[in-house]
Amino acid sequence: MFCTKCGTNVKEDVKVCPECGAIITPSLQAVEQDRTGLLQILFDSSFNNLLTLRIIRFLYKIAIFISILAGIVVLIGSFFAVGLWGIIVGPILGFLTFVILLIIVRTYFELVTILFKIAENTSIIAKNTK
Repeated sequence: MFCTKCGTNVKEDVKVCPECGAIITPSLQAVEQDRTGLLQILFDSSFNNLLTLRIIRFLYKIAIFISILAGIVVLIGSFFAVGLWGIIVGPILGFLTFVILLIIVRTYFELVTILFKIAENTSIIAKNTK
């Protein structure tokens, strides 16, 4: 881990930079590596651990499942709607539905994650400039 003020390499358990005296705050990677339980994070009033990335991971898994279901629905629907052509068109439309939905959801969750990382880094910079 590095000091965000002077860039000195510091150990993980250090709270204050030995070079410049700045308070060391954990990065997102360090917070992600913290395996604190979900209930402990929910009732932690210090907000040291971020729950947002865990929620995004969970919602992404649900979105994958929903995308698969949507692809299956399109596949089955094309068999009934188009008839014999549905055998040819159905798998293609079902797969395209799955892929397009997954791309949209993945892009959205990446943007949300980037916004939270920007907010975290901004708060770290604000604390270090005081």
